[in-house]
Amino acid sequence: MKRPRRILTSALLTGLMLFAPIAQAQNATVKPIVTVAINRLDEIKKDIIYIASVISGQPEQTIAATVELQTGFFTQGLDQTKPIGIIGTASGITPGFYAFVPTKNIQQLLAPLAGFGLQLQDAGDGLLVLQTGGLDVYFNQTDTYCFISNARESVAKPPEDPAKLLDGLTDTYDLAAKLNIQAIPVAQRALAMSQIRTAMEFSLQRLPDETDAAFEARRKAAQDSFQQLQDVVDQLDSLTFGLAVDGEKKKAFFDVSMAAVDGSKLAQQFSAYELASTKLSGFLAENAAAQLSSAYVISPSEVGQMISALESAKSQIDAAINSDPNIPADARELIRSVVGNLMEVANGTIEDGEVDMAGSVTTDGGEMKVMAAAKVANAQKLNDSFKEIIAAAQEQGEQLPDIKMDAARHGSATFHTISIPIPPFEDQAQRIFGESVDMTVGFGESHIYFGLGNGNIAALKSAITSSDKDGVDVDPLSGYLSVGSFIGFFADKLDNPDVKLLAEAIGRGNDKILMTMTSEKNGTKYHIEFQEGVLRAIGTVIQLQQANAAVDAPF
Repeated sequence: MKRPRRILTSALLTGLMLFAPIAQAQNATVKPIVTVAINRLDEIKKDIIYIASVISGQPEQTIAATVELQTGFFTQGLDQTKPIGIIGTASGITPGFYAFVPTKNIQQLLAPLAGFGLQLQDAGDGLLVLQTGGLDVYFNQTDTYCFISNARESVAKPPEDPAKLLDGLTDTYDLAAKLNIQAIPVAQRALAMSQIRTAMEFSLQRLPDETDAAFEARRKAAQDSFQQLQDVVDQLDSLTFGLAVDGEKKKAFFDVSMAAVDGSKLAQQFSAYELASTKLSGFLAENAAAQLSSAYVISPSEVGQMISALESAKSQIDAAINSDPNIPADARELIRSVVGNLMEVANGTIEDGEVDMAGSVTTDGGEMKVMAAAKVANAQKLNDSFKEIIAAAQEQGEQLPDIKMDAARHGSATFHTISIPIPPFEDQAQRIFGESVDMTVGFGESHIYFGLGNGNIAALKSAITSSDKDGVDVDPLSGYLSVGSFIGFFADKLDNPDVKLLAEAIGRGNDKILMTMTSEKNGTKYHIEFQEGVLRAIGTVIQLQQANAAVDAPF
């Protein structure tokens, strides 16, 4: 699951660092560097009214009147049935902007600028110009749109339907931005990367008392990270952000999409996500309060990068173990052994080229239960390390909870149980978990398992048995959190009026926060969604905080 997240992080950094020096943009005849799309205002108003009504609990008619009162002055003269667009391009290294606003009277919209000494002037050929000192902005008013740019030639012959320039973004989103990385001039990209390299090299000064091995490991890790970022800059084609509210489907969502240059190594990595399949489907419980799965193929081109990153991490850990005077001599070998086993398993898992993990949290019958599993190479290495740690702690006379080694078996899996007592004075914890918290860790030939809650071993065994051994097609990353299920569970367990009020406001159903990563052509899309019950929860929390603040400070 870490690899997709690392690519997303690098892509976001790339977009931010490369967009900064060219945030102005230019004409629409060159491939855009950035396209900003704002959906038609009547649709945006409708979405604002819906979400404000859900969060505040007020009728939509009341919210609509407030929205109209607050926005009426600023939207006078705008055609609210058409989108607004801002497009940025660059010719050579010259930045500029090109925008279109649906209005028949741009002078009415810009009238407030007269108070700052700025007025539109005739520029000839039916154009207007706004002179702001260092920048002349040109306007071309047509029957349906006003076209705006810092380049006169860009607005001289406007398109009949400028909405087509928005690349379909307003079909899905209220607000969206698309950054075309490869449209950024090569010189700008090289300058940005040069600045990052300079900052990296400055940060790589040797630290006081840092050993040669630790310094070399840190240097190599930094260089690997820089190279990964350079690969993203060279191979990422586009990065798109989109935000939308859908009153009809009662949800709000945010997307981040990435597309790689066709035929690039990054495109090959993204294409590997199309093969997502899990053999741990039994761990995705129906009607779970929470669920998470990650399953995808690691492309050959990234295996080497990941192995190299692990080697750098191991070098840094080894250096820290050897140089830390606070680690007792007898514990040093144990730590080395455990770290060695962890790294061996991680390396083997990466070389196998497959990620598969799944887990669920259930609250059925008033009991919280967790079950999770992950595919790893040579899980028995981890079993050995677990036993080493417990044996060492027992030899040292450490006070441990009730631990039963080899408490149960199922197929090739061996389970160890841990029962942690909850003291009587922890009243709320006892209400949630009972007098003890029961945990299980398990190790099979190629899987590790974790369980929590009463009867979790039986749940783990059932999940292993019911998992489809031929694999079930899934998204590379998917999960959800049912806010209503969790709040309802705690409301039943705890004597807290605020929690009970929150549970009543949310209800059950349409109450999830969902997250998915899906595969697209040469790319991938991350989707985060908030259903209506979550929006109600946010509103109720705000209202409770305001009410409590009023009680605490009545004057």
